[in-house]
Amino acid sequence: REVEACSEAVSQSERGLVEQQEREAQTANLLREASGETSKALTKRDVEQRELTKVRDAEARTIKDHEHAVKMVDSQQQQLDAQMTENQEHNARRATVMEEER
Repeated sequence: REVEACSEAVSQSERGLVEQQEREAQTANLLREASGETSKALTKRDVEQRELTKVRDAEARTIKDHEHAVKMVDSQQQQLDAQMTENQEHNARRATVMEEER
């Protein structure tokens, strides 16, 4: 009888070990899956970050180009204003000379 009881206890212990190993294997599989999903999410986030960086860089270039264009237009406007003033002064001098010649 004792042998039978010991044998049953050993069998139960073996079944318990097998069940524990199965649970551990399932846990390991779940961890691998979760790790894979995490890796995919991180990769996706990295790609999104790179795309966002490209967009921000393009925006910065656009702003810089716009600021440069504004400076160029301002410079050209100043040159035109100076030329117009010079032309008006020249025309006024010519008018004075013509008036004096009459």
